[in-house]
Amino acid sequence: MTVYETGVIWTAALPAGQRSYYEQVLLDTLRTKSILVPYCMVKQDFAARDTGIIIFSEVFDTAPNWNALSETDIWLPGTYIDSRSVRIELAIHGDVIKLSDYHELTNFWANGDLRGLCRGKLGLNMTEYLDMLARYAFLSSAYKHYANDRADRFALLQTDVFDPDLAELVRVHLEEREIPGVAVTGDGDGMTIVCTTTPRVCHDIRVAAGSKWLEVIEYEGSVKKFNSEVGSWGSVRFVKTNRLAMKNYGTVAHQQALSGDTVAGAGASASVVDGVYTVGQAVQNQYVEVDASAGFAVGDVVTIHSHIVKGDDGSGGEPPVS
Repeated sequence: MTVYETGVIWTAALPAGQRSYYEQVLLDTLRTKSILVPYCMVKQDFAARDTGIIIFSEVFDTAPNWNALSETDIWLPGTYIDSRSVRIELAIHGDVIKLSDYHELTNFWANGDLRGLCRGKLGLNMTEYLDMLARYAFLSSAYKHYANDRADRFALLQTDVFDPDLAELVRVHLEEREIPGVAVTGDGDGMTIVCTTTPRVCHDIRVAAGSKWLEVIEYEGSVKKFNSEVGSWGSVRFVKTNRLAMKNYGTVAHQQALSGDTVAGAGASASVVDGVYTVGQAVQNQYVEVDASAGFAVGDVVTIHSHIVKGDDGSGGEPPVS
């Protein structure tokens, strides 16, 4: 079942019946805990397993012909039908959870609690991984708008915040463009519009002057609640998640190179908390050292990257790192 030198559990080594069970529990975990994946359109193409590419087409609605006909007309020009083809190239992503003979996760395997392992560490790893891939897919599209009509993330300022009235305006734009499922004859008949954002944005909308915010507890009995749904504004339902927090935006305030190599797990050395819990790793330091600490302050959010940002804008600012 395992390779003891590396602690890897190989899926192919599991019996077929147990492997199907194992995969189904992971899918159940993804369905119940993911935030962004449910917004992705699901397309199936069994031939894509061999080619790695999915291509599907759709036909747009026709335009009505309002020209009158005479009694002698026999041949009519065909109505115009347009279509589009979408090409999706597949990529393989993966990760492993490694176990040791003395690691607490060994209890999952030794006790036969494969469901606990799937729903716990392994399921959470998969859910966060796919949610972030979904986030990057959305951000890579051309349909983006930055607050106050900023050109890009580099131009964003701290004062460029979300305007809750945009939530209602989004539905109006979709209805004007006659998006299927949104353009309906009566309010409340169409598809639900969902805004996924950060907890801080949800807080700002709640406390805004003249707020029309409805807490989810006020309507959850009549609708199916989304994962992490917290309320609604103007018939737009809000879901909060820190996976959408933009850690790097605007110009780079401070940047320093690491003073030496670092490894995964650095910053979490083993220590005893309250004389009861031992956390961290015995071989790691509780810090990551940089060449100079000037400009940094307690409470700052610091991100670590594999390369230094370049491209001074002429005013001392540099573009953010993704």
